[in-house]
Amino acid sequence: MKNDSCRWKITLKSQRGLTLSSWLPYTQEAKTSKMLAKTFKPRVHDDDRRRGTFDVFHTPSGDINYSVIYSGAIAAWHRHAKQTDHWFVIKGSLKVGLYDEKTKTLEWVYLHGQDRQTLVIPPGIWHGWRCLSPGETILSYYISEKYDLKNPDEERKPIGAFGENWGTETK
Repeated sequence: MKNDSCRWKITLKSQRGLTLSSWLPYTQEAKTSKMLAKTFKPRVHDDDRRRGTFDVFHTPSGDINYSVIYSGAIAAWHRHAKQTDHWFVIKGSLKVGLYDEKTKTLEWVYLHGQDRQTLVIPPGIWHGWRCLSPGETILSYYISEKYDLKNPDEERKPIGAFGENWGTETK
């Protein structure tokens, strides 16, 4: 393997003498093994709401991420100009708020690990979540654009910006 400071070159020689080469991206933390594989450390960010791990598979476009979300935590509101979010709860449950500023429409969607459904949030829709589980919730999500730390595609508003109630109804 050869490191050219921005990617890895893997060269394989087959039994018939054919040579196959491929360039793979890597992060600064990339390591090689004695095999034809590598590991890297994805971006992480931990705070009082969750433990977040980002760009898990280091894809060329977009990021595949997951967060371990703490019981009762709320993260709201934000929206993206270009990015589409795809959310999938692996374990636990979330109350997801969606707000369309054009139509002044507020919707609630509940995602549960047992439901096995993906929520697709288009650009321009304000969104956020509250963890409903007594324990942690695991959210896996794909974002269609690579996250740019220096110029993030997000606009934020505080919790309560749309007069919403993040509580849970008792019926």
